[in-house]
Amino acid sequence: MRAVQDTDFEKNLLRCARFAPVWAYRIIGNYEAAIEIAQEACMRAWDRRHTYDDAFNFDGWFYSVVRNCCRGVLRRERVHRRAMGRIYTHEPVETVSIIDRVVAKIDTDTQFREAIKALEDLPEADRSLILTVYLSGASRREIAEGFGITTAALNTRLRRALIRARFIATGETLCPVA
Repeated sequence: MRAVQDTDFEKNLLRCARFAPVWAYRIIGNYEAAIEIAQEACMRAWDRRHTYDDAFNFDGWFYSVVRNCCRGVLRRERVHRRAMGRIYTHEPVETVSIIDRVVAKIDTDTQFREAIKALEDLPEADRSLILTVYLSGASRREIAEGFGITTAALNTRLRRALIRARFIATGETLCPVA
């Protein structure tokens, strides 16, 4: 009886193994890693075939194995990045000259002044929306409820307000004159 179950399991595994790299790629976003994850998922599925219940869909069970493998990879990468951030690097203490810092500060002040001017020149509705979203600390859902609109509408209005602010700051026109 077990040999028949292993044969059926093997057929299902070979059928679903074709989709495993696609599933992993959708989660990870890296093709090479997705191939490796698919191979690891197939090995894990085979090792854990005794946990599969025939009453459930094999595709869903195998997808959960692939998803868990992806989560493990993402978790290991996150831990690795944190550990690498703690490693002391021997960089020179002063790599940026004082002149470069002054030029950067002037440039930053200029951009800040342009942004403030653009906000002042915006219509009141756009200005209040931008300031509310970026300075209130509330979530966009809460802000949308406060304005009496959906979150999608809030995001659309915010994007349009930011576009108008950028055009005001750069001096460009919204519609080119023919």
